[in-house]
Amino acid sequence: YLTDTEQLKSEHAATSQLDLRVMPVVAKTSFDKIEELSDSDDNTILLSYLGSARVDKGFQNLPSIVEEAYSMNLGSKIKFIIQASIPGVDYLESPCEIALQRLKELSFIEGYDIQLILEHLSDGAYENLLEKSNLILLPYTGITYKVQSSGILVEAMAHGIPCIVPRGTWMESELSRTGGGVAFDSNDPSDVARSVCSLLDNFSTYDSLAKKGAKQIKSHHGAPAQAAEIVKLISS
Repeated sequence: YLTDTEQLKSEHAATSQLDLRVMPVVAKTSFDKIEELSDSDDNTILLSYLGSARVDKGFQNLPSIVEEAYSMNLGSKIKFIIQASIPGVDYLESPCEIALQRLKELSFIEGYDIQLILEHLSDGAYENLLEKSNLILLPYTGITYKVQSSGILVEAMAHGIPCIVPRGTWMESELSRTGGGVAFDSNDPSDVARSVCSLLDNFSTYDSLAKKGAKQIKSHHGAPAQAAEIVKLISS
């Protein structure tokens, strides 16, 4: 029996006495070089939320993150790209609906640079946005994220991109491999915005750590890494 996090292994052991083998996360860890940003600006930090508008993914936290980030007096310009597509069930939860309306209002304020993506992304478009990003927002609040893995986190770390993740989760323990990001308290609604500002305030340090750790993540996760582990398991 296989799983992909130590936390899930412990949870299954407690409820079923199964002894699971922890395997690498099958996320994409090698990437083709894609086109350069046509509107690139070396002095702009691009913060991205890539997924869908869901409460368990913390979409409702985004307006406060945006407002706090723009209240800082950073030496760099910042831009937000936010995927606000409706989940597959075609239902937008009330906190997300309120947050989306607020994000639309903020996007019209002078000095705010917010791009809202209201549709689902193709694999190519997703990879293109990930490649452009300088900071990935994972403001997750769902209880399942305490134990489950995250493909986008692995992909972001393999790109060498700093991340914001919830504290006390597999994502925090994974991020600690490189130190390229900050964990926030998901029980405190205001802490995620503070954590984003903390990362932005010391962005060069976190960016350097994330880039240095990318090679380690590429070797630790991904389909080739899992295939190698399965071969070892069969051989033993």
